[in-house]
Amino acid sequence: MSEHAIRRVAVIGAGRMGTGIAQVCALTGLPTVLVDRDPDAAQGARQTIQAALHRAVGRERLSATNRDRALASLTLGGLADLSDVDLAIEAVPEDLDAKTQVFRALAEAAPQARLATNTRTLSVSALGRAAGRPDLAGLHFVDPVPRTRVLEVVCDDTAWPALNGFAMRLGKIAVRSADSPGFIVERCSQPLVLEAGRMLGEGLADAAQLDACLSTALGAPLGPFERIDLAGTDVAADHAERLWRALGEPARFAPDPRLAELARAGKLGRQSGEGFHSYPRSAPETPDAVNEVGPFMELLAQVCPIATTDGRTAAERAGPNGLALLDVAPAPFMERPSLAFAAAGLDTATKRELHKTGGHEGIALVEVPDAPGLIALRAVSAVVNEAGHAAAEGVAELAEIDRALQLGLFWTVGPKRLISWFKPAIQRTLQALEARDGQGIYTPAPRIF
Repeated sequence: MSEHAIRRVAVIGAGRMGTGIAQVCALTGLPTVLVDRDPDAAQGARQTIQAALHRAVGRERLSATNRDRALASLTLGGLADLSDVDLAIEAVPEDLDAKTQVFRALAEAAPQARLATNTRTLSVSALGRAAGRPDLAGLHFVDPVPRTRVLEVVCDDTAWPALNGFAMRLGKIAVRSADSPGFIVERCSQPLVLEAGRMLGEGLADAAQLDACLSTALGAPLGPFERIDLAGTDVAADHAERLWRALGEPARFAPDPRLAELARAGKLGRQSGEGFHSYPRSAPETPDAVNEVGPFMELLAQVCPIATTDGRTAAERAGPNGLALLDVAPAPFMERPSLAFAAAGLDTATKRELHKTGGHEGIALVEVPDAPGLIALRAVSAVVNEAGHAAAEGVAELAEIDRALQLGLFWTVGPKRLISWFKPAIQRTLQALEARDGQGIYTPAPRIF
């Protein structure tokens, strides 16, 4: 096989990830074999892919010709059908023994193939050693695979050209990562989920308000609890536990117990009709916007003294006339934006006028208890800090971390830009939270501060 040629692909495992990987491979016209030890699972995956492609044609996102080519490129098979594949991607559940067995079988069934794992938390090199394949690569596709644009790659320099070319053929951008638990996207986005859980537990806001404020702040299509409900609380709980243990059980990655509680209660998210939210879920109302003249902050300043949070509380910054302390808003406002604020020394009538003025501008103001960083600044401080820890450990350079998070999670802004805009405020927020909690959760990363 040419060092760069990937002409036929096998995907081992017909779960959610394997199904998505097989779909994007087949869409390029690459002959793709989907293998699962359960024939019914493999057949169900094919039906899922077929239905997704039919929907794409109906929505005019895919031509009927390309749909038919993709379906013709996808076959179901077994290990005996893999003798001539160039790349075999393992996508079975996160179990070292199960994955090792797959690679040992592939060594006999596909002796010429390049082997790759889609693990989220296991060590690629450890898997390679267990399977006797030191050349094993990591190809971490981010869920939902057909939509996300990044492909995290763990490999040596000789394998990089072929795997980078494969990513480009799939319409994805390859980002190299060191062999580290969670790689880039999972590791550096988990603090957002965990910080949202801490804020929920503290009663700072409810799940809907936190989702609204955090999706607004990052320019993301979904908030952290919405993403959990989409994946399943059981899946999220298992992943959180695995990642925490793989990283050495640091306090900042301690799992949110609510996840496991919801999973045990059968509240799995969208699939069960209830998780952090109840489904079907009605869209939040959009405040009626009017054609007021003047920037948003200037309009609010006509109501009362206004400032943007910098890690200090409203009480610390308020003057004799009180203060409304607004959260940061790094991303351009999207549909139904929500912005947190804390008040100090303001009466009910003044706060009512603030809500009215925000509504006039189409922005929902969410009043929260007066605490360091409010919602958005606190959450992005945790994300930026973890990006700094990951960069310091050599997982990837900060620019690559920024790129991976934006491409993988559809964020409008990433850690690098957040640091350039809010570095002093992020540092002050982390210091204030660590002084308050004292558990090491918010200890500033060495390479950023």
